[in-house]
Amino acid sequence: MARDNTGTVCSPCLRTHIEMTAHQGALLARDRAQIQTVFDAAGLYGVALHLDCSPEDAVDVLLSSQLVPFVSPHRRLVLRRLVALGDRSHIAAGEALNISRWTIAAYRRQLGIDRSPARTSPRTS
Repeated sequence: MARDNTGTVCSPCLRTHIEMTAHQGALLARDRAQIQTVFDAAGLYGVALHLDCSPEDAVDVLLSSQLVPFVSPHRRLVLRRLVALGDRSHIAAGEALNISRWTIAAYRRQLGIDRSPARTSPRTS
């Protein structure tokens, strides 16, 4: 087993996940200019509606197309979990994710949630 992988997922599974995420991101982010236009106008939920995908998958698109800076796999997970929390207050979301409410506010601003037409999921699972 690889010594550089200290997570709970084995290295082959982690590699498969990374490759699948990269492939999905490449497919969805092909038209970066159009996605950027939608993102600038309507934020994360606008991108999700435009691509007919879940808001969590739209986070991956924004990261893959570099419209939201990718810092680490952990941050990607936190952003996806934040979006899944929906309309919770900054304080409640911060407590759920174990990060400050100021960080929650900054992440929501980066994702354009404040300029989204509806702050709810465009599709139900």
